[in-house]
Amino acid sequence: MHLHTLHELDSTEGTVQLHSPSSSAELILHPTPSATDPNDPLRWPRRKKHIAFASVCAFAFLSNYGIGGLAPAFYRLSLEFHKTPPETSALLLWPILVFGCFNFFWVPLSNYIGKRPVFAFASLLLCISYIWGARATTFDSLLWSNIVGAFAGSSTEALGAAMVNDLYFLHERGAKMGIYMNAIAGGNTVGPLICGFVVQSLGWR
Repeated sequence: MHLHTLHELDSTEGTVQLHSPSSSAELILHPTPSATDPNDPLRWPRRKKHIAFASVCAFAFLSNYGIGGLAPAFYRLSLEFHKTPPETSALLLWPILVFGCFNFFWVPLSNYIGKRPVFAFASLLLCISYIWGARATTFDSLLWSNIVGAFAGSSTEALGAAMVNDLYFLHERGAKMGIYMNAIAGGNTVGPLICGFVVQSLGWR
């Protein structure tokens, strides 16, 4: 039996490259960057682009890491706050619901006032909610800190991809979207694994 590579089965390129009809070596930059606007992200130096992109990925990772990371502490939290396991699971269930629903709030807001101020505000709100959660003395306070954190984190579910489109040209977006999606997935998968050791050695706070 002859084995085939994925490229033999499907020749579709993951990242689109546009070349000039006159010269196949000449890569066409799409979208076309502004000729004069210094605030156009497509004209930024690559280092500045990568720093902005890294902050988006870090936000995506930490928003999922902080919410899902409490899962290994559910038993300790149920004992500390005198809650049943189903009641304790609300610390994860309600934030997940908020994660999925509230990007419908952030996207129109970012279209109205801009992505950068929305992202800065959401980052500040996420930081405040995590400090609030670490200092929570009641179960309801901890639950609401997680809900507010998920509300802030839900902004990256749609805005992160939009920021990738703003920062990079068409031929660069495929790889960057892969990194961005791995940052989201890593927060959900690697986060609880790391937090299990953190909870065991340092406590859930």
